[in-house]
Amino acid sequence: MKESKISSRTLLAAAGTFVFVLVSSPLSYKFGFLSLIPSIIGLMVGLVGSILVSFSSMMMLFIAIKHDLYLDTKLLLLSLIISLLPLIFISPQVVKGYTSPPIHDVSTDTIDPPIFNTLSSRQTDADNDFSQGTYAVSEEERVEMQHKAYPDLKTLISFLDFESALSRSDMLLRRHGLEIIAVDEDKGIIEATDTTFWFGFKDDVVVRLSQHGIGTKVDIRSASRIGIRDFGKNASRIERFLSDF
Repeated sequence: MKESKISSRTLLAAAGTFVFVLVSSPLSYKFGFLSLIPSIIGLMVGLVGSILVSFSSMMMLFIAIKHDLYLDTKLLLLSLIISLLPLIFISPQVVKGYTSPPIHDVSTDTIDPPIFNTLSSRQTDADNDFSQGTYAVSEEERVEMQHKAYPDLKTLISFLDFESALSRSDMLLRRHGLEIIAVDEDKGIIEATDTTFWFGFKDDVVVRLSQHGIGTKVDIRSASRIGIRDFGKNASRIERFLSDF
């Protein structure tokens, strides 16, 4: 059996290295080993490197198959798989990010959105001001973009009574992995924080309940502390809550 070419082994090593950089960069920020900018740079280096390795592996794989280079074929196929796996998972997020509107604060009530009370004192690491809003567009444009992108995000009218709706809201937030920060049973306010898996970004959520006839009116707001564009995460979080409610 012929020995594999050094280029095949190099591509396999490069695939593993770039995937490691791609995965470890956001986690390094999450656990405090890197600041945000270096971690984003590392993520981009890993992403671009994985793309280049996948293309190179694919081209060399055809050559190896054509010349019956069995060992090189195996190494290049493994290199291609390793470099493509993270791209398969990341690509939908990238597409969703660039197709989502440049907003980071989403609410079912855009006229009178629920207010953060307890959480406002904890948002010391936030780049975004939730009392005023830090946007690349005006408030009117932001609301218009939300309505256009997420037309189904509306106030929920539930047949549950106030106490039952409060209990169910608390239960759903916990089930969805959020940390409950404060509950005001008299005002029907629940504040919670969600932490993203990769970067560990903090997104804040407030649920506001009010009596509506024999039922309850439910509004929810979700806002990212960092970044102008939330990649659709806040709307997705609200949609899941409303759907499960």
